[in-house]
Amino acid sequence: MAFRSNFNHRAGRGNGFHALVIGAMAVGFAVAVGSSFHYQTTGKETVRAMVTDKERQVSSDGEGGSTSKYIVFTDKEVFENSDSMIRGKWRSSDVQGKLHAGCTYDFNVYGFRNGPFSIYRNIVDAQHVKTDACPTNKPAAARTPQ
Repeated sequence: MAFRSNFNHRAGRGNGFHALVIGAMAVGFAVAVGSSFHYQTTGKETVRAMVTDKERQVSSDGEGGSTSKYIVFTDKEVFENSDSMIRGKWRSSDVQGKLHAGCTYDFNVYGFRNGPFSIYRNIVDAQHVKTDACPTNKPAAARTPQ
């Protein structure tokens, strides 16, 4: 009588499962990269809006690390102001610093708004628009006549 081992048979099933898991991870990674690329290359538009407020949102990962992003509130919609490798934008802090509440800007933006995931359209650049309320791109205190 020949002895037949189940060891190789069980190992074969395990390899199939591992291949399935690795395949699912590869598909998930491809979807994440593709989604990021799609977000950063769609919906390019110029929006004229007045800044009502701005802030920096900080999130903690619970292990001592944190991430932050700039948020710009306008009379039209809320925008994010963050760096973008695909767009070659590395100066979000500079853009945020030149925005002032009460002033109107032409915002070059991209992406889409997704409320449930707190995804906002991202600002690429902003150009000040001269108005009676804000003739120069300065903070409100610097705009009022003395």
